[in-house]
Formats: sequence, structure tokens, C-alpha cells
Amino acid sequence: MSTLLEWITDTLFRNWGLKVVSVVLAGVLFVLTRDEVTRTFEVPLRVVEDPQRVLLTELPGTVNVKVRGPWTRVNRLQAFNFKTAAVDLRAAEPGQLEVDEASIVMPSGVVLVEVLYPHVDLRFEDVIEGSKRVAPQIEGQPAEGYRVASVTVTPPNWTVRGGRSMVQGVGELRTEPLRITDATESFTRSLVVLDPVGDVELVTAQAQPRVTVRVEVEPEMEMRELSVPIPVPDGLDPMGVIPESVTVQVSGPRLAFQALDGLELRYPVDASVVPRTAKTANGEPVVELRFGWSEGVPAEVSEALSIDHGVEVVVLPPPPEPPADPPV
Repeated sequence: MSTLLEWITDTLFRNWGLKVVSVVLAGVLFVLTRDEVTRTFEVPLRVVEDPQRVLLTELPGTVNVKVRGPWTRVNRLQAFNFKTAAVDLRAAEPGQLEVDEASIVMPSGVVLVEVLYPHVDLRFEDVIEGSKRVAPQIEGQPAEGYRVASVTVTPPNWTVRGGRSMVQGVGELRTEPLRITDATESFTRSLVVLDPVGDVELVTAQAQPRVTVRVEVEPEMEMRELSVPIPVPDGLDPMGVIPESVTVQVSGPRLAFQALDGLELRYPVDASVVPRTAKTANGEPVVELRFGWSEGVPAEVSEALSIDHGVEVVVLPPPPEPPADPPV
């Protein structure tokens, strides 16, 4: 029994330093010669656009890169070590997406097994240009009693560029908002043209394409009919040919009519009967009916409004002949 124990002790502890070194070297050799492993990394997909075509399908943002190599090397890798994967749409054909494996940076000591990504059917359409009308975004309303008579845009159209169906889908271009709240006179503004919705761009050499917008603001106009009594001098019209009243038309800005209404005049328009010196060929008297503003209408109102009625001419019947003297 003691002999066996002595043999075991002698075997374990004789030249123990050499044995420890051997174990360490064996461990290092095991690590260095361990079997190869595979690992998958998620790498961004870089897309090289085609200026002559528009891609209609959506591409994945990343792809999976599977590599193989020694465990010690693969275990130290990170996704950024592979940079990016690329797809060049300038050379791509319609159909299955194919990622350029040569664009992936492969770290030393590992090999590429495969690149994994979803199935994508590439579909393209040609890039075209089209002219679209520019429509300003008008916000607000002019002051009370005023209206927008016209809006003029210079240039009236702007060229856009994009895929055929996208360009055809653009109805009109918009500008930044233009406020006209409480405007009482015409004005001109320079406005930025906004980018269209979707993958359509404005064709311009300017950093911010602009148009000139002219807004014509004018007073709201109104027309009324007013009844005007005719003051006939006594004895001038015994036969009652001259009318008792005449309806005249008055036109002008609505604000001026509001001021006229505020005067509360029963008859803001006066009439006068003016006999003519000359008579008709048959000797009939002639009078003129003339119309004008009454004294109660201030100048700022009468100058803004106009009486759309000319002078009326009335031919009166000749005066009756005196009765003949009775025979003697």
C-alpha cells in the first residue's frame, strides 16, 4: 500500500514545474487551434441612386452578413468592422434585389459565408419633368367692405422632376402662407415655393425657389335704386305730365353706402325741374329733370357714390288758348 502511495506522489510531484508549463502550453494550443465558428452581423445597406430612374419598391435598411473563422477572431468582431453593404441602382436590373458582396469590408482572418436579406422585387420607372401651376396659400380675409379682385403669380408655373407617376400625381404647387387679413389696398410679395409631397423635387438653381405674388384688393361695390320725388313748380304743369317721382340708380363702394345709411336721410338724392328756353317746333314747352345729392350728404360720401341717371327731358302740352271774346 505504501509503495503504491509513494508511486502516485512521485508521479504527481516529480518535475512539477515542467508539468505546469506543459498544461499551460496545452491550453494555449487548444485555444489557438479551436474549431472554426460562424457568426451573423447586421450591417447597414448603402443605396447608390440612379438619377435616370426612380425605384418604386422599398429596400431593407440592413442586411445580415454571415462569416466564418477562428473562434478567437470572430469573437472580437463588431458590426462596424464590415462598414456597409451596397446596392448600385444604376446597374441594377428589374427583378430580384442583389447586394454587391464585394462592397462589404471583410476583416482579416474570416471569410464571407453569405449575405442574407429579404426578397425584394425591384421595380423602376423613368424620371421625367413636368410644369405645374403655382397656387399661393391665401390666409385670412380683407378688411370689411373690401374683396380680393385677383391674384397673379409670376412665374405662374414651375418645373418639377421625379418618377413619371409621381410627377403626374402632382396637381399644383403651393407657396408659403400669404396673410391678407384686414388688407385695404393691393400689394406684392415674394413667396417661397414649397417642395411637393413625395419623391418629387423642384427644378431650380436657387436655394429657395421663389415666385412674385400680386394681390389686387378693391372695395366691394354695390348698386341701389332710389326713389326721388319731383318738385313741380306751381302752374308749370297743369296737365300733370311731369311724374311725381323718378327711380334712379346709385352705385359705389359698400362702405360709402353704409355711411349714407347712417345719415338716415329720407331722400338723399334731390331732383330739380329746369325749363328750357327753347320750345319744340310745335311750340310746346320743354323742361329738364336733373338729379343731384341733397345738402345733407357730405362730400366724402357724394364723391364716392355716383348717380347713374342722366337728365330727363319732358315735353309739356302747350298752354290752353284763352277763350274767344263773345260776339257783340
